[in-house]
Amino acid sequence: MEYRRQYSARLKSVWLKDSGQTVLRQQGVQGEDWLYFRNGPLGGGHGHLDKLHIGLWLDGEEVLCDSGRYTYVPGELRTALKSAEAHNVPLYGSGYAAAAGAWSVSALPESLPMTVRTKGEYAFLEGAHTGYGRQGALIRRRVIRIGRDIYVIADDLPVWRSKSAGNAKEPGMTQKFHFAKTICLNGSIFHNDCIVGSGVRTGFLLKSYGKETEDVITKEPLSRHYNQIASAPVLTVSSEGSRLTTFLVRCIGDEEVSIRQIPVINAVTGLELSAEAAEGYEIRMRNQAYGLVVLHQEAGNAEDYNGICGHYGLGRVMVCNLMESGSSMTVLEW
Repeated sequence: MEYRRQYSARLKSVWLKDSGQTVLRQQGVQGEDWLYFRNGPLGGGHGHLDKLHIGLWLDGEEVLCDSGRYTYVPGELRTALKSAEAHNVPLYGSGYAAAAGAWSVSALPESLPMTVRTKGEYAFLEGAHTGYGRQGALIRRRVIRIGRDIYVIADDLPVWRSKSAGNAKEPGMTQKFHFAKTICLNGSIFHNDCIVGSGVRTGFLLKSYGKETEDVITKEPLSRHYNQIASAPVLTVSSEGSRLTTFLVRCIGDEEVSIRQIPVINAVTGLELSAEAAEGYEIRMRNQAYGLVVLHQEAGNAEDYNGICGHYGLGRVMVCNLMESGSSMTVLEW
């Protein structure tokens, strides 16, 4: 046990650019927190369809996980556990590729270069891939960590070809969140319109924003070891629009947590940016209050200095501490 503590203390955050993986480490409330993000090459026949997958450990307890592999024997379950739907990824309709036999896939889309950036108590991860290129869409994921307790997963289609001119219905955006076996999701008990999640050592709230969002909690296969299968909670969040943002906020007991969407204001004109152009959020908990601005376009055309609650900045993804009156926003992405 002493060796494990000494070894753990030496582990640091790491960004493995060639394989498209990053792990961010920080000290949690009762243990260590780890945030894993992957957007790299398939890696051959052993690879999974897991571009833009995230994993999360809070207080030393696994919260968001990979569904595992279970078996080398070809079959329906092996194929399902290798699919994009078995990972914590954004989807535009269905998966961006499919298994083609035991060791191949139907398409080999490219991962675009990742961005990994930390500034003080904030962290920003971004990736995109071309898996929906034939549908005229580029899918992108931004992951923002605010302080110790707030995780934001913001997915969108910065490039997409609308089908509204024809009879075809847009597929819409979907987020899949596969939870560890020790995690319990309660879809019937809500806290400020948030889904309540709890584990052995940690607890959290989940809340999603998008166009006509729908949350569905199910149980799906989980294989932590070969030839062993179990089931664990899965949250599927769907939206009819081209963007979907989910907050996961660690909380302790019945503490008050408030997440609300608010307009993004241009400092020069005083006008609100459209909902298609920008998202703004206010998050309050304990003695903390943060603001988040996410733009879905470049900052320009007299709309380049924006913010919320009297805090402004020049960037596409920005955060601020609302307890610091009149402070500028911290730019995580220009």
